[in-house]
Amino acid sequence: FIDLTIVKMFVTVLGYLACIVFQNDHIVPDVINACPSTTSKITFPGKVAVNLGTHLTPDQTSQQPQVEWPTKCGGLYTLAMVDPDAPSRAEPTLRNWRHWLVMNIPGNKINKGDIISAFEGPEPPAGSGYHRYVFLVYEQKQGYIKPPSRDDDDDDHRGSFSIKDFATKYNLGEPVAITFSNNISVNLGNKLTPTQVKSQPRVEWPVVPGSLYTLTMLDLDVPSRANPAHRSVKHWMVINIPDANITDGYILDTFLESLPPRGSGLHRYVTLIYRQSHRIEGLVRNDTIESRLMFNMTKFALDNQLGEPVAGNFYHAQWDEYVDVVETDMMFRGAGIVPDVIDASPRERVKVTFPNNITVNLGTHLTPAQTSQQPAVEWPTVQCALYTLALVDLDAPSRADPIYRNVRHWLVMNIPGKQISYGNIIAGFVGPAPPVGTGVHRYVFLVYEQKQGYIEPPPRDDVNRHNFSMEDFATNYTLGEPQDKIVPDVLDACPRYTLKITFPSKASAKLGNELTLAQVKDEPRVVWPTTCGSLYTLAMMDADIPVTLRSAKHWLVVNIPGNNITDGDILAGFIPSGPPEGSGIHRYVTVVYRQPHRIDGLIRNDTIESRVSFDVTKFARNYKLGKPLAGNFYHAQWEKSSA
Repeated sequence: FIDLTIVKMFVTVLGYLACIVFQNDHIVPDVINACPSTTSKITFPGKVAVNLGTHLTPDQTSQQPQVEWPTKCGGLYTLAMVDPDAPSRAEPTLRNWRHWLVMNIPGNKINKGDIISAFEGPEPPAGSGYHRYVFLVYEQKQGYIKPPSRDDDDDDHRGSFSIKDFATKYNLGEPVAITFSNNISVNLGNKLTPTQVKSQPRVEWPVVPGSLYTLTMLDLDVPSRANPAHRSVKHWMVINIPDANITDGYILDTFLESLPPRGSGLHRYVTLIYRQSHRIEGLVRNDTIESRLMFNMTKFALDNQLGEPVAGNFYHAQWDEYVDVVETDMMFRGAGIVPDVIDASPRERVKVTFPNNITVNLGTHLTPAQTSQQPAVEWPTVQCALYTLALVDLDAPSRADPIYRNVRHWLVMNIPGKQISYGNIIAGFVGPAPPVGTGVHRYVFLVYEQKQGYIEPPPRDDVNRHNFSMEDFATNYTLGEPQDKIVPDVLDACPRYTLKITFPSKASAKLGNELTLAQVKDEPRVVWPTTCGSLYTLAMMDADIPVTLRSAKHWLVVNIPGNNITDGDILAGFIPSGPPEGSGIHRYVTVVYRQPHRIDGLIRNDTIESRVSFDVTKFARNYKLGKPLAGNFYHAQWEKSSA
C-alpha cells in the first residue's frame, strides 16, 4: 500500500519547486498572476523534451510538439504558447507573442480542439538574447466556449497578446499546468548527456555582498548507483569565492567533465554552494584521481564550519560516446603514446580480438603467446572510405632506450571498410617478441581514414621494420587530405563491390588513383560480380565538369547480360576523358547496377546536349535500379599533349 500523505507531500514539494522556478524567471507575473498547480509535459519531434527553463534551439522546436497534462473525465481545456520577450526581454513591446492557441480541447487531444492560432515555432530575432517560451493550459470549468475566429496570418494579431486578458474574458481562471523553455541548463534532476556537459558551466546563486563561498560538484554514483563504492567523486571544488565570481576563488579541484562508465546507468551530478563564515586557509590544490575519490562533503563542511548549503542543483547523466573519447585520450596520453607516436589521440577505439577470443582494451597486458597470430580488427567506417592500418612497437628494444622506435609489426593500406584482406600489405603481421629483460612494451594499433581515396602504395617490405615513423608516413601519404565524396556528389549510396576497370594501356582504376589522358583514351574492360541470367546497366561519368552541368555522361549501356558489355544496348558510346585546361583534377566514376527487368524504349543519343547534366541517381530511380552494385573511379586532369 502507498502512503497517500507521502504522495501528497511529494506533489506539494514539486509544485513548490516549480513555483520557485516560475517566479525566479518572472513567468509570474510577466505572463500569469499565480503559479499553476502542476506542470505540463512537452516533447518536440526528435524526443526533445522541455523541462522547467530548458534551453532549446529554434531548430529543435520548429515543429509542433506533443503536449500532455493531467485531465479530468469529460474536461475541456485551452492551450496557449506565448513569447513574453518579443522582440526582446529588455524591451518586450510586443509581449506576449502568440505562438499557439487552441480551445475546447477534450482531454489531451489537441487535434480535436478549436484552433485559434496554429503552432508557429520560435524565431527570436538575432541579437535579442534568450526568449522565454511559455506553455499554458487552462481548464474550461464552464465547459464548451464559443471560440473566436481563427487568426493565423496577421502578425499584428499575434503580437501584444495578453493571455491574462484572454483568460479573464473567457472565464478560464488561472492555468492548471505550465512549462516553459529558455532556448542546456540544469533543472533539479533533468537528464543531460556527457556531451552536453563537457565544458565548465556558468553557475549563479543569490549572494550576500562581501561574502565568500565554496562551490563543489559531486558524482554520487561511482562506479554506479547500485554499487557506489567510491561515493562521492569530486568533479569540481572552489573555495573562497568572492560573491559569485568563481574565477576569483581558489581552485582545489579543477572542473572534470561527467564520465559515467558504460553500463553503469544514470549518475547524479550535484552542485552545492556554501556560504563561508571565514576565509579557508591551508588547503592545497590536488587534481589527482586519488584525491577526488570517496570525498565526504558533509565532513568537509563540518571541518570548515560551512553549515548547510545555501544553494544547489543537480542533473542526471549516463554514458554516451563522448565518454569513450575522453577515456581514450586519457589512456593514450597517460601511456605516452601521445606524443611518442602521434600528436593527438584518436576519436574512436579500434576493436582488436586475437584468436581464442583474447581482446585488447586500452592498456591491456597480454603475453607474446596470446598475441602471436594476426588478430581481427574492427573500427567505425565511413561509406566508401579506404583505410590504413598500422601496428607498431614504441619500445624497441626497451622503453628506457627506444633506439629502434618504432618497429613496424603490421602495415596495410587501401583497406575498403574493414576488409583488411582486400588492402595492400606493406608489412605483413608479425607478433610481439620483446627481448628478455626489456620490460613491458607498448603495442599500438592505429587506423587512418584515407580521405583522399586510393593511395599508390610503396612496395611490400617485410624486412626493414625498425625506426619506422608513423607520423612521417601519415604526412608523406597525406592521410588527412579531403575525401572525394563520390557519395553524395554522384551516387546516393556506396557500391557493394569494386569494379575492375582495365584500359588497353594496362592502366587500371584504383578508387581514386590519378591516370593520364593517354592511359585512358580507349574503352576499358570492366568486370563485376554477376548473377546468372541477370541484366546490368553501366554508366561512366565525369563528376567535375562545370558545376551547373554536372555530371557528363561518358558511357551508358543498359541490358548487359553478365559482363558482356558488347551485347548490351548502348545509349551513349564511350568517349575518353577530356578535362578542360585549368579545370584541375576531375573524378571519372564508373558504376554498375543490376536491373530488375529489361529496359526498353530508350534510343541511343551521342550528342553533347544529351551527355551533360546527367544524373545517374535519377536515372536509377526512374528505372527502379536500386542501389549501385559495383563502382570505381580514377582522377585525370588536362595535359598539354592532349590539347
